[in-house]
Amino acid sequence: MRAELQVLSPLVPIREVTFLRFCKQHADGLWAIVDVSVDGVLRPDSGTGAGPAGYMGCRLLPSGCIVEDMQNGYAKVRNQPVR
Repeated sequence: MRAELQVLSPLVPIREVTFLRFCKQHADGLWAIVDVSVDGVLRPDSGTGAGPAGYMGCRLLPSGCIVEDMQNGYAKVRNQPVR
């Protein structure tokens, strides 16, 4: 997936990131969703600090959440793993 990250400031440029999203059902009504940045894999740094052809990339840290179906038809999103 590709996304643009914007900060409401004229001093911060728009960043474009490429990431993979993995979804897995762990139980009935319980899903795990994880995003992992692949910018460093698809466009590796050439050692110059700017990467190939002056690429100034942005890498995101891995992130994810747990989505749990509720009986009322809504879903509960958790940012912490279920214990």
